[in-house]
Amino acid sequence: MKLRGVRVFYTLQDIFEHVRRSRSTEAGLLAATTLFGPATPEAISLASALGWLARDNTGHLHPTEAGLTAHPDGARSTRLRFQLHAFILQTKPSWSALLCRGHREAAAMLPAEIRQCLQDAGLLDGTDADTVQWWDSLAVAARTESQHELLTIGRFGERLSLKYEHNRIGVDPLWQALESNAAGYDILSWVAPSRPERLLIEVKCSVLTQNTARLHITRFEWQTACTVNHSVFHLWLVRPDARHLWIRTTDQVRPHVPEDHGDGEWESVCIPYSTLAVDPAAFVDNTATSVADLLPDHHM
Repeated sequence: MKLRGVRVFYTLQDIFEHVRRSRSTEAGLLAATTLFGPATPEAISLASALGWLARDNTGHLHPTEAGLTAHPDGARSTRLRFQLHAFILQTKPSWSALLCRGHREAAAMLPAEIRQCLQDAGLLDGTDADTVQWWDSLAVAARTESQHELLTIGRFGERLSLKYEHNRIGVDPLWQALESNAAGYDILSWVAPSRPERLLIEVKCSVLTQNTARLHITRFEWQTACTVNHSVFHLWLVRPDARHLWIRTTDQVRPHVPEDHGDGEWESVCIPYSTLAVDPAAFVDNTATSVADLLPDHHM
């Protein structure tokens, strides 16, 4: 859902004041563009899509509870803050991930129309408690959304590895990550059908390109991998045209893992896929994958 400019929110503020005072239909509001301005159709469409306005059985519009929350009493700038906050939380636009970067950095990268909204709402320069709370609450939401995306992608990779291992050894491996996230690995399999020795598998999955994807290994995951005889890393790259799998042993990963020095201890390491996911891949599945289907909905 693309927002064309701050005028839409201002128009919506006027419409809400109007429908609170008098019974109005959508047709009546659209006919009153001289009263509310040329952004009236877009404002009504936005309010309907977000569930801020509803129609009763006679066709008249009335504010919903969500709409009232987004349009409290107060100055225009105050109401604009609430409108923006509700809009971002409900639509989760792609640029909302920038909000956790801080005022200045986010403002430099946000679409011009959103930057204007923030400016009018006094959100780019203020340091008062309400302004800080506005930014912090959306930053928390953005981080939570990002974590959910990563979990969804990770689970998909684990499912791919479970299927791969079943086909390789002929039995179902144990999905350890689903049983407990404290084991230090994701899947418990076996070295080979004829060798019932335990094989620990840590799964990494990305929907980015081979040159931009990164894998993160925690200290605990690495220590777990190094304490057993057989442990490997499954590196999945899920692209729209195919799914690629690279399998790397601890010895192959070791050159890229840091060491402790002095009183310092490393906690996690980030390694480019391009360093370890070197062609040819161990397995390629040409099944078409809609990467968008793996992620929560995002709207522009």
